[in-house]
Amino acid sequence: MLFVLALIHFLFCASRYSTYMNNRDLNSTMEKPLPVPQWHFFNTNKHYTLVYLLGWLVSVIECTYSLITITLFLTLMIFVLSQISELHIIARDIDFYSGLLQKSQLQILFLLVSKHQKIIKYVDELNKSMRQILLVEFLLNSINIASVTVVILVYEMPIVYLLFNINFVALLVVQLFFLSWHANEIEIQSLLLCESLYVSEWYNFEPEANKIINIMMIRSLSPLNIYIGIFYPMTLATALTTMKTAYSYVTMIVSFTDN
Repeated sequence: MLFVLALIHFLFCASRYSTYMNNRDLNSTMEKPLPVPQWHFFNTNKHYTLVYLLGWLVSVIECTYSLITITLFLTLMIFVLSQISELHIIARDIDFYSGLLQKSQLQILFLLVSKHQKIIKYVDELNKSMRQILLVEFLLNSINIASVTVVILVYEMPIVYLLFNINFVALLVVQLFFLSWHANEIEIQSLLLCESLYVSEWYNFEPEANKIINIMMIRSLSPLNIYIGIFYPMTLATALTTMKTAYSYVTMIVSFTDN
């Protein structure tokens, strides 16, 4: 993703370079084109080079912010997956870790319960902090993908502009499925904890230990989800729905353009 983002920024700069060269020495009362929309309190035509460099700098900041934001989302979800994976490993071989840590089976199970509760609390806090941001992200995703796709299909443009738009829409799609896949894995792995507990040698445990295992298995039947707003969980099905919505937008706009 970092490579794709760097490629997009390079193509963005390359596609705007010819615009800058064509308008740099042009004397005109009309505002000269800029790489990104800007407003300044001074005459932008008179200081065109400075304003153009500022626009380029803004695009660098935007790309960097986008990369950091997506990396943060992915890191937080990967952390949840790593913690759930640790639960799976211990739950499958409770006897082994009981001997390794020199603790009784009950103590290992209490450790599992405590860790499971911490993961559930962490996911709840993560949802409270991020669900509104993810709601805006997913609402705009289909519009962004559709709008850039329409530009590619409808408008004639130089090859550099075309490559920029193709890479940009590819980044949007990859970003969408990266986030959705990790959120989908959190749901699946949290449900599979029940199976990991079942494959342990629970039939050799004390009755008290089996009661704890039963309680954990019942709790694991409720999946952990990353929510988009307060409406629905983020899964691969959500990403496919977003792509279908974008496709509907594209077909509708293209049909209007043809007419």
